[in-house]
Amino acid sequence: MIRELVVAAVLASALAFGQAPIHGAGGAGQPAINSGKPDTAGPTNDLQMKSIDQVLHDDAKLSAKLKDMLPAEMTPQQACAGFKTLEQCVTAIHVAQNLKVPFADLKAKTTGKGSVSMQKAIEQMAANVNAKDEAKKAKKQAAEDMKGTNLFG
Repeated sequence: MIRELVVAAVLASALAFGQAPIHGAGGAGQPAINSGKPDTAGPTNDLQMKSIDQVLHDDAKLSAKLKDMLPAEMTPQQACAGFKTLEQCVTAIHVAQNLKVPFADLKAKTTGKGSVSMQKAIEQMAANVNAKDEAKKAKKQAAEDMKGTNLFG
């Protein structure tokens, strides 16, 4: 009985002096109190993905490498327009170069309405190769090309 009174007194004085645990500081087995408001005391994360155009603009080495693999009249920015990610674009560029298929045709099959997967596009354009292996190889090449590329700004 005395113990219960002491605990009640301690809790009452803690509440009276504003010492109640907040923001995850609850005791063992007690849920954290969350006001629903964002915690502005901690660090913020303002990093956002750059657009494909911005990444290519900022990474001259990658742009030059891609330019060398594309048709002469096409810039890397033009080549990557329509792809959801830079990785998909660079992979497609490698597939076209590795299999000697027209990049524009491969891009048309893998982007936009009615698009198919890279593997399916390879099967349609180069029936005499192992499409799964070729897609995997090109994806690995793309990852190697993009190593060190800053995708956030």
